[in-house]
Amino acid sequence: MTPSFLRFMAVLWALLCPLALAQTPEARQTADQAVQDWVKGKYKLSTAEMQNPREALLHFLKFQQSVLADKMDPEQGKFLAAQNAREYYVYPLEGSVKGTVQVEVQQVSGRWVAHSVHTSLQNVGIPSWLKAPIFSWLFTLLTAVVLLGLLFPTPIRRGFVRAWKIALSPPYRVVFWTTQVILYGGFVLGLSVAYQDLEFARELQGYLNSNLSSTGIQQFVGTGVLSLATAITLWNFISGAVLTTFLPGLLLGVPAVLFNLFRFLVLGLGLSPALIPTSHFVPHIPVMVLELQGYVFVASFAMVTVVRIFKEGFGKAMKDYPLSLLVALVFLMLGNWYEAIELLYLVPRG
Repeated sequence: MTPSFLRFMAVLWALLCPLALAQTPEARQTADQAVQDWVKGKYKLSTAEMQNPREALLHFLKFQQSVLADKMDPEQGKFLAAQNAREYYVYPLEGSVKGTVQVEVQQVSGRWVAHSVHTSLQNVGIPSWLKAPIFSWLFTLLTAVVLLGLLFPTPIRRGFVRAWKIALSPPYRVVFWTTQVILYGGFVLGLSVAYQDLEFARELQGYLNSNLSSTGIQQFVGTGVLSLATAITLWNFISGAVLTTFLPGLLLGVPAVLFNLFRFLVLGLGLSPALIPTSHFVPHIPVMVLELQGYVFVASFAMVTVVRIFKEGFGKAMKDYPLSLLVALVFLMLGNWYEAIELLYLVPRG
């Protein structure tokens, strides 16, 4: 699953769900039937849809079936929310795979029809035991150590400064800034493309939200700023900085850039102001700036490291490559502490 700032939308959804209105009996019947049809495979792509790439992708985003379900009991379904002639229902997955199926139905020409069916697995990313207070306090202590280490002449400060000096040194600054421009450009492109195809952007956002909810981040919403910041940073650093950027960067740098270019394009589509109200988008700008730089720096430094291997030797170049993770950790810590405060206190809930 793609780690991303769309976690913001997943948590925001959890915050706004309690504002749901009353359900409609006809909508519930449509949702019950839709979840049974989904289990039976009635929403699989047709031959006609496969001939149109856009329609095929839209259909996949709406009715993705990432897990196999033998049966589904509609009686176990629960009403989740209602908004703009649309209603949302959630059904528990039965069998060995734990999670839920969320069905969205909408009213079209006076009748209710199924709009999408998404699955969310149960906490497959962030472990629930991370909610224990000791982990929040350890993370707070780690943050204090890192920040103080940057202010005083410590190994943390020397490593942080050395990473930037290497990246901005004359032999490598062109490679570094070119990679930065390419990756940020992908994100900005996604922001703008959403205006050109709102339907596709909305469906992509819904698909990613259902996957991101599987990380278990929503369970930390009610636990306070410390716990939420801990969970967000752990997930972003391990899955975003290490697994999907630093490690691919070991393969001559290019895979890290290509993967993140695609990821940032998708993120831009899902986080575009075309989809998010200004009152929610503006408070999230600092998060996007800080968090993006955490990933972008690692990918850019990976390209610098490749050039250094040919100029200075493999051992010397690779010895400095892990310093990129230190820089990423600093940016992610700052961004995620702010994000936890933003989600709990700055984003309007009405």
